[in-house]
Amino acid sequence: MICKTADGQLQSLSKNFNYNRIEPLVENIRAYITGCKAASLLDIGAGGPNIAIPLARLVTRYLAVEQSEEEARLLRNVDLNIICGTFPMRMNETFDLVLSCHSVPETGLDLYSNFLGSAWRLVKVNGFLLVITFKGSRGDIARLREELTGSTLKNDPQFETIVQNLSQCGPVRIERINSYISSPYVTDIVTYISEAVFRTERERLAHSNRLQEILHMRYRLDGQYVFPLEHLFLSVRRKKR
Repeated sequence: MICKTADGQLQSLSKNFNYNRIEPLVENIRAYITGCKAASLLDIGAGGPNIAIPLARLVTRYLAVEQSEEEARLLRNVDLNIICGTFPMRMNETFDLVLSCHSVPETGLDLYSNFLGSAWRLVKVNGFLLVITFKGSRGDIARLREELTGSTLKNDPQFETIVQNLSQCGPVRIERINSYISSPYVTDIVTYISEAVFRTERERLAHSNRLQEILHMRYRLDGQYVFPLEHLFLSVRRKKR
């Protein structure tokens, strides 16, 4: 796996590096499928098959939207229904659960209203719109950044814009769910989280040694470094008017 460091350089992670995100994401999405007795799921920005396949098995009707042609090809190869294209797009059906898992646009806040509004219009009555994001996380990465650099945690404008748009649909429920990265090598963890913890190369050079010390003291267990990554689950339920 290749990862960017704080200065934008690409660096390889060892073959022992592991990112355990499939199980925590799938199991917590399953709770929403169960909660609204969902028979249909629209998966916006589905990515690869590892998460798409177990989600598709939980519903009768599964449809994925994926803009990457390579990822779309992989989804078709495992017989999943897939539209290759960029959301929003015209669609003629609604779903019990509309899921956007780390697929809210990164290119500008002005795109959020159309993206989230279009997703909401595809939710059936008593169904959910579920947005999963790292934006606005106050998890271990944010706390490490504050401890190491002295930078006070500030409100995330991307997160605030998502919440503002979802609030127009109804009350927003927010849950905090952790996935985990692990490796026997502390350098793998430093490489993976460095871009999020440090904003500049100067910060990285000044604080990398201390970051390694903290990881060794707090995140080492039975010869493995295990570090949590916090996902925010933001959901709104469409109720009868």
